[in-house]
Amino acid sequence: MRFDSVVFMGTGHVLAACAETLLALGVGAEKVCLAEYGANAASISHVQKYSEKTGVAYLGLPKQNAGAERFFMDLAGEVLVVSVNNLYLFPACVRNKAGLTLVNSHSSLLPAYPGLHAPSWAIFFGETVGGVTWHFIGAGVNSGNIIHQKFMEIPENITAIQLDRAYADLKAQAFGELLPALLREKQDGTPQPEEQRRRVYTMADLPNAGHISPLDNVLFSHRVLRSMDCGDTAQLPPVWLDYAGRRYTVRAYRLEAAPGLKGAKAACALVAFDAEKLHFTIGQNGLALHLDVREKEV
Repeated sequence: MRFDSVVFMGTGHVLAACAETLLALGVGAEKVCLAEYGANAASISHVQKYSEKTGVAYLGLPKQNAGAERFFMDLAGEVLVVSVNNLYLFPACVRNKAGLTLVNSHSSLLPAYPGLHAPSWAIFFGETVGGVTWHFIGAGVNSGNIIHQKFMEIPENITAIQLDRAYADLKAQAFGELLPALLREKQDGTPQPEEQRRRVYTMADLPNAGHISPLDNVLFSHRVLRSMDCGDTAQLPPVWLDYAGRRYTVRAYRLEAAPGLKGAKAACALVAFDAEKLHFTIGQNGLALHLDVREKEV
């Protein structure tokens, strides 16, 4: 291995899986460190448990950029830094520090969908093929040269949480494929195509502004719902809609065939609302979208 040590920066199961891949290549645990950014001191994380199991050093870094910056600036020798599920933005002083090689995983086929919640945007825009990217860390968000990409078909009717989990497995697989060459020799990667209006998605960006309408096409509404369906992780807020002067948030949804609803092709004119059960049925062209909602104060 051409590196003196390897630091995994981030959190979650994928980080541990990538560290396991490195150890399986014969790299000693004493050369590896797990730096968990945003660690919760009140609970033991999966990364901490993996550290205890393997003897790999663990460091919990609070969400204070100064502390993380000091950690990286104090590293000595040739160090590979592997960023996985990591919200820390590496400052210029760290990116330019001699001896550091910084790589990151991203949940899209870059240059598509840089930034946050990439699986949600792939679903919202109706992508049928997606995947993950490992890239060197550059000055812009997810802008560095591409090291390796791995593709997959995006199944119909998949939700954001399901695609995110599929991408997690894909990231670990892709890391195993790129790692031997990265450890053996210096690489430059492939520059990303330049896009004049490259949009970086932020926490404030939501598919269709997080909103659906009873007058929308039911397949479009279903796509919005799936793109923001993060299960019980609460990574995104619930989808909302307005009806009869009131605002509601969606807590559950279901799309099913409804052969009796063959009309209203252009707009979802067939809307039924059960005020007692807080349930919408929106019908269009042989489909029924069922929404369980709760009223929201505006």
